[in-house]
Amino acid sequence: MPWFGWIAIIAIAVFGTLQVVSMISGRPIPWDSEDQDTEGLEERVRALEKKLENGQIEPPRVPTRSEENLAAEDRWRLDMLETRLENLEATGDAPRTSPPQEPPAHPRSHPDTTA
Repeated sequence: MPWFGWIAIIAIAVFGTLQVVSMISGRPIPWDSEDQDTEGLEERVRALEKKLENGQIEPPRVPTRSEENLAAEDRWRLDMLETRLENLEATGDAPRTSPPQEPPAHPRSHPDTTA
């Protein structure tokens, strides 16, 4: 094998070793771009904590049981609507893509002009 082949093999081995060490230690590689990302996130967290202390944002809270139930009901309704739409598309009765039309006005909703 030529000499430059050995250089490539050694470079790949060193790079792989660095990746494994960084994953095990939890620290990014020193020249990695994650350093800048981490610093930016730390600054953002500090700014959010400062806003929280000043009362500009409300603290996170655990949702109540009724809020959880409402969210579950909304998800269930959404699932039912998606299933209904899939069934309509499968049978060929899919809703038309024409613009919606206004429903006819109820006769009692307008003032009577014949009296």
